[in-house]
Amino acid sequence: MTRQPSGKQWIYEVNVRDFDSRVLDTSKGRPVLVDFRAEWRAPCPVIVPLQAQQVREYGGALQLARVEVDVGENMKLAGRYRVRHFIRQHGSMAASG
Repeated sequence: MTRQPSGKQWIYEVNVRDFDSRVLDTSKGRPVLVDFRAEWRAPCPVIVPLQAQQVREYGGALQLARVEVDVGENMKLAGRYRVRHFIRQHGSMAASG
């Protein structure tokens, strides 16, 4: 029986210092989904597992980069990409821009 990869190698945290190299440069060869999240709000229990499932199903052809906007200068990334606020939906948050 072949074991399906966990996908963890394709899901990673990025910050303002390594965003360009790990997201923009990588996206020249494959799509990278960027999840902007805030420390004060728990990750959406519906979206997070679906993101991981999609990454696993694509077998590395799709990557997921997570940005914690409340850490260091990461809020600058949210500003650069015009993520203006987080919308409350059914007890979870979704980035809006």
